[in-house]
Amino acid sequence: MGELLPFGVAFVAASLWIYGRGGMAALLGVLAGLITVASGVQLSSGVVAVVAVALVVQAIPAGIKKQWLVVPGLVLAVLIVTKTGFLAFGDPPPYVYISVIFEAVFAGALTLVLLYGLPSLVKLNSGKTLGGEEIFCIVIILVAIIAGAGQLEVDPVSLKGVLSRVVVLVAALAGGPGLGAAAGAVVGIIPGLAYAVTPAVVGAYSFAGLLAGLFRNLGKPGVLVGFLLGNIILSVYVANYGDLAGVVAETALAGLLFLVLPAAVLNRWRKAVFNGEKTGPGSENNETVAREAVARRMRRWSGVFRQLAGTFQQAAGSVERAGGKDSWQGLFNQIGDKVCTGCALYRTCWERDFYNTYQKMLDLFAVAEAHGRVTPDDIGDDIRRRCSRIKELAITVTCLYELHKLNRYWSRRVSESRGIVYEQLKGVSEIINNLSRELEQDRKYDDEKAFQLRQKFREFGLPVAGLGIINSDREGAEIEISLPASPDINAEIKQIADFVSDFMGRPYAPAATNYPWGDEDIYAFYLYPGLNYGLELGLARRAKGDNTVSGDSYSFLSLPGGKLALFLSDGMGAGPGAAAESSAAISLLQYLLESGFDRDLALKTLNSLLMLNSPEDSFATVDMVVVDLYSARVEFVKIGAPPSFFVREGRVGLIRADSLPAGIISDIEVFAVSREMNPGDMLVMVTDGIFDTYPGGGDKEDWISNVLQEVVSLPPQDVADLILRLACTGTGQQVKPGDDMTVLVARLAIN
Repeated sequence: MGELLPFGVAFVAASLWIYGRGGMAALLGVLAGLITVASGVQLSSGVVAVVAVALVVQAIPAGIKKQWLVVPGLVLAVLIVTKTGFLAFGDPPPYVYISVIFEAVFAGALTLVLLYGLPSLVKLNSGKTLGGEEIFCIVIILVAIIAGAGQLEVDPVSLKGVLSRVVVLVAALAGGPGLGAAAGAVVGIIPGLAYAVTPAVVGAYSFAGLLAGLFRNLGKPGVLVGFLLGNIILSVYVANYGDLAGVVAETALAGLLFLVLPAAVLNRWRKAVFNGEKTGPGSENNETVAREAVARRMRRWSGVFRQLAGTFQQAAGSVERAGGKDSWQGLFNQIGDKVCTGCALYRTCWERDFYNTYQKMLDLFAVAEAHGRVTPDDIGDDIRRRCSRIKELAITVTCLYELHKLNRYWSRRVSESRGIVYEQLKGVSEIINNLSRELEQDRKYDDEKAFQLRQKFREFGLPVAGLGIINSDREGAEIEISLPASPDINAEIKQIADFVSDFMGRPYAPAATNYPWGDEDIYAFYLYPGLNYGLELGLARRAKGDNTVSGDSYSFLSLPGGKLALFLSDGMGAGPGAAAESSAAISLLQYLLESGFDRDLALKTLNSLLMLNSPEDSFATVDMVVVDLYSARVEFVKIGAPPSFFVREGRVGLIRADSLPAGIISDIEVFAVSREMNPGDMLVMVTDGIFDTYPGGGDKEDWISNVLQEVVSLPPQDVADLILRLACTGTGQQVKPGDDMTVLVARLAIN
C-alpha cells in the first residue's frame, strides 16, 4: 500500500498462530519479499518487526481466551514499538510517525481477517458452505494477492493483469453477468491501493466481466470468448486502457489458467460461496432440528387459527339466536316510549293489563308482516275503546316493523359473513397444519438438481419458463414445469419429458398425452416418475348464437402425487359476463388446491368468495374430475353441474349429483362420486348447453348415451367434435346454439 507494508506482518502472525511451526515458511517468504521492495531503515525496521511479531506470537499460550483480540493487539503493539524505536535515532517529521500508526492499525486489522480467512480457504477447496464473514475474509486475501503483485511484469504481460482476469473469469462462470461485473469492478479498483490507476480501468474490467457472464451458458469457452471480446473492444475505445498486444497476451494467459482449472474445483468453489450444499459437520442434524422447530411453531399457529375460527362460529350462532323474544320485547318498549308516554292509561295498558296489550301488539305486527303496513282500521276494538292515539300507534308500528325487518336482514348477513370467516380461518388452520406435516416428512424442493436441469435446458434451447423439483414420498422426485404457450405445446412437452427421463435416469411422463390448445399464456404441468397411466384428452366448444366469447370455461391442473384435475364451469347467462364468472371460479379453485386446501374446503371457500364477490345475483357451476394416474381411481365432484358420462366397453353410466351452483347459498354440500377406471375407459363432461340446444326428442341424456355406445373406439377429440356437431344438428338441420356449449372427453391409456 505505497509506503505502508501491513500485509506481510499480519500474514506471518496468522500463519504461525494457526499452523505453528508450519508457519515458518510464511516468515521466510515475507522476509524475502521485504528485501525486494524496501531498503535502508524501512528494510531493517521491517525485518525486525516481522521477526519480533513471530517471536511474540509463538510465546502466546495456546489456550488463551479471546485470541481474536489478543493476537491482533500484540501485532499492533509490536509494530508500533519496533518502528518508532528505529525512528527515534533520527529526526523524522510527524507525518512518519502517523504513517507508522496507520501501518500498525492496518496490520492488526488484517491479522484478524487472516485468522478467519486462512482456515476458510481449506473449507472453500472442500466445497463446505462458507458464511458471510468467511467469504469477506477470502476476498481481502484475494485483494492482497492482486495488489501485492505490484509492477511485476514481463513485457507486455503483468502478473496483476493475469491474476485480475482469472478472478473475473471464475466469477463470471460461477455467478453470471452480475457477479462477473461486480468482480470486475473490485479487481479494477484494488490496484489503486498500491499504485496509480486510471478510473477507466474500473469500468473496463466491469464491462468485460459482464460480457463474460452473458456467455456463461456456453461453459468455460463461452465465458473466455466473451471476456476476450470485452477486452478487445475496450482497448480500442478506452484511452490508457493498455495496448492491444498486452491486453490479448494477458487475457490469453489468464484464459489458459482458467481453462486448466478442473471443473470439479470450480464446482466446489461455487457450492461453498453460493450455499449449494450444506456439508459441514452436523449440518444435517442442525437442519433437522430447525425444521422440527418450525413445524412445532406452525402447529401452534394452526391451533391459534382454529381457536379464532371457533370464536367466529360461536359469534355467528349468537347473531342467529338474536331476534327472538328479546327483540320483540325491545319493539314493545319503543312503542310504549314513543306513543304511550304521558298517557293517563299508561299504567293500565303496560302494567295491569300487560299480557293483553302484548298480544294485541303481536297481532298488529302480524298485520304489518302480511300487508306491509298498519292503518288505524287494522287496530282492534279493545284498543280503540281506551286509546286516544290510534293514528300515531299505527304509524309507529309500521315504522318499527320496517326497522325490525331491516335489522333482521343485516343480522343474517353478519351471521353469514362470520360463517364465511369461520370457514376461511379453518382453512388457513388446515393449510398451516399440512405444511407442518410436510416439513416433518422432509418434502422439499431440490434446488441443486433443479439448477443443473435448468442449465441443461438452456444449453439445448428448450423453452422452459419455470422449473422446480419436489421430493415426493410416493414414487420419487416430481418435476413442475411451465412453458410459454404455443401451438406445438404437446410436441414440446414430449421432448422435455424425454430429456428429463435421460437426465434423471428413469422414465418420466406428463399426466396427459395431449393438452388441447387454448388461450393460456403459460402452460404449467408436472412430470411424474414411473407413471402407470396417462389421459388422452379431447375438447370441443361453441359460444351461444353469434357470440364470439363463450361463457363456459375449462382448465387442467396437475397436482402432486400423480393426479390430474379436469374442470368445467358454466357462468350465469352467456357472453363476456358469464365467461368472467366461470373463469374466475376455475382460477380461484385452482389457486386454492395448489395452496394446500383440501377438495371440500376449497369448494366451500370458492362458494363463500363468490357470494361476497358481487351484490348482484351471480353464480357458476363447477364440474371437477380428479384422476389418480398411479391407481386409476377417479373422483367426480359436481356443484350445480349437469350429469357426466362414464363409458366402459360400450356401456354408459351417468354420474350426477343434485346441488345448487356455487355462489347462491352460504352453505353448500359437496358430493363426490368415486370410480375405478380401466385402460380404455372414457369420461365425458358437458355443460348444460349441450342438453338444451339438442333439437331432437326424447330424454336429454339418452341421446348422448346412445352416441357414446357407438363411438367408444374413436379418439377423444373426434368424440368431442361429434357430440358438439350433433347437438347443433340433431334433426339434420343446422341451428344456432341457444346456450354456450362445451364437451370435454378423457380416455385412460397405459403409459
